[in-house]
Order: sequence, then C-alpha cells, then structure tokens
Amino acid sequence: MTQSSSLGAVPTGSGVAVRTGFNLADQALATQNEGPTAPSPTYAFMSWRNDAAGLLHRRNASNTGWDIVENYGAVTNPGVADDAGLGYVRGALWVNAAASRIFVCLDPAAGAAVWAEVASATGVASAPAFASIAVAGQPTVVADAAAATLTLAGTGGLAITTDAGSDTITLAPSYGAAVNTVCQGNDARLADARAPLGHAASHHAGGSDPLRLDELAAATDVTALNASASAHGLCPKLSGNAAHRLDGSGAWSAPPYDILCGIVGSPSDSEVVLLLVVPRPFRIPVDAAGSRLAAGTAASVSAVFSVEKNGSTFLTATVGAAGTTAAFTGSQIDFAAGDVLRVVAPQPPMRRSPTSPSPWWRPCCEGAAE
Repeated sequence: MTQSSSLGAVPTGSGVAVRTGFNLADQALATQNEGPTAPSPTYAFMSWRNDAAGLLHRRNASNTGWDIVENYGAVTNPGVADDAGLGYVRGALWVNAAASRIFVCLDPAAGAAVWAEVASATGVASAPAFASIAVAGQPTVVADAAAATLTLAGTGGLAITTDAGSDTITLAPSYGAAVNTVCQGNDARLADARAPLGHAASHHAGGSDPLRLDELAAATDVTALNASASAHGLCPKLSGNAAHRLDGSGAWSAPPYDILCGIVGSPSDSEVVLLLVVPRPFRIPVDAAGSRLAAGTAASVSAVFSVEKNGSTFLTATVGAAGTTAAFTGSQIDFAAGDVLRVVAPQPPMRRSPTSPSPWWRPCCEGAAE
C-alpha cells in the first residue's frame, strides 16, 4: 500500500522530512494510491487502485465520490445490475479473469446497464449484432455479448425455415385441419353452408347469451307474432287513437259508453225523460246499433221517442202498436264533452195499463269519435 497524506502539498519539516514526503507522494502517484481504503486527501480525477478487490477507481469531477473505471478481478460476466449505482461509468472495463473475456460498459443506466464484449481468449470480438429486442408485453431480449445467439421459435401454426446458402429465414403458417395449424382462404370449411348447432337455450333467460327485446332491430309490420285467443304473443300495432282500447278479439276499438234511463210512470206529452251533459267524447253509430228500449206493457198505438243533440233530433226510437221494443233510425253522430243529449217522450204519450211496469231505454254508444 502506498498512499500519502501530504499528496498535493509541499511537505514541511526538516530537509530529510521534506525529502521523505516528496518520495512518498511520488510513490503514491506511481502506484495509483493503491490500498484497500480510499486515500486522503482527495482531488478531482485522481486514481485509487484497490488491488485486493481488483478495482481501479477515479475521483469524479466534483470530488464528491469514486467512479469505477476498471474491474479486473471479476470471475463472471457483467449484467444489467452492474450499473451506475455501483459506481460504473460509460467506458468502464470489466475483465472476467476466469473466462479470459473483456467487456466495456456502453450504458450504465440503473437496472439496465449494457455491456459489450470486446475481446476473449479466442480473439478480438465484434460488437453485438443487436443491443436489445423488445416485444410489447414480453421480456426484452438483450445481447450480452457479440457471440449471443437469437433463437426464433415457431409455434401455434407458424413454421420457421432457414436457407444457409442464401442466408434467408422464412416464416410461414402451417396450413391444415389438425391442432396447431391454420386455415387458409380456399379451405372448403370456410364455404360450408352448415346449419348452426342448436343453441336456443343459450338465448333463454338465464342462458349464456340471452336476447333482450330492447336490443333487437326495429320492428316491422309483420303480424305473425301478434297475440291471439289461442296463444300468447306481441301487442298489435297501435291504432293512433288515444281513446281506443285493445278488446278481447285483438282489435283496437272505442270503449262502450253506457247510458241507462228508466221512466217511472207514464211520461207526459213531449216530456224530457233523459237529460245528460256529456262528460267525455263518444259516438252513437248508425241506427244506434246495440241500443235497447223496452216497455213493461205493450203500447196501444205506435209511439216515437226523439233523441236530440243540443236540441236537434238525430235519432228516433219507434215502438209499434202492441209492441214492447223499439226500432231505432238515425245517422251516426259524435258527441263532445259539454254537448247535451236529450230523450223526448212521444206525442201523444204511450198508452199503457196503470199497473204495468214503466218503459226503459238503454242506448248503446261508442267511445270518442275518430
């Protein structure tokens, strides 16, 4: 070990002491301050050889730490972890004394140091053909020596062939119908119009692929799936009339509008036996189809009841002589909310026995006019 505590400064003391100090400083410089511990004092870019560890250090430019510029005592090849964190710098040498191989540091990046082999026992090595090969989602392949071999493996239907004469590598799919082969464009299986395998259960509720009504294509005017009296089905297409309802036959129609009227006793001449202020729209069809009028006792003469809308007669109900039911005659008419429906007794009034039941009338009306 040769290190000097007065390196870089003129020794003090007697002439002998000064000469001894100069000699020690020269020896320290000649041996690169060799020793197992760092010399002191230190100066930027000074050398320190730790021969026991096989390392040659150089003080950094700011005189704050030591860089490793040569590792000549290694027995293994350098790796990605031999980086700046350990003190290695770009251009540092690494000598694998056990294998007689020499490497130079190309990049001391932390955790990803790159070393290239520059010489070996078999001669001078060339630079690696590649530094690294990266594939998304896969580990990066790093060339750690000029003699590194990149191996291509063909699997899953991919075959790799080489031609040493033309230095060609060919990657081609392996076509066929067996495992680890691929199907090509003219394969008959691609044009086979086979019916799909049964899978209806997968589309049922709770199946692996249920079909949802609100995710199907827009409906058309096909009625084949409409509900009927014999089977469940879809709702028929709407009529567009807000007053319509779906009846038991599967058709849209106006709801019934029943008006009941009972006449107590014998009505007077032209007596108004029914007065109704209409609360919502409805329609009375031609000849009041579906309406009923009956008398408890047969009339002695023909009698005609008048049915009016807002004071104008649009329908008559005639009970023939000796009859107990009426025949209606009139045109279709629509009532709106607020219209007035009146039924006026005959003139002369009906003749009946004093003890017979009163006549009554049940008109049959439809819902709001279209």
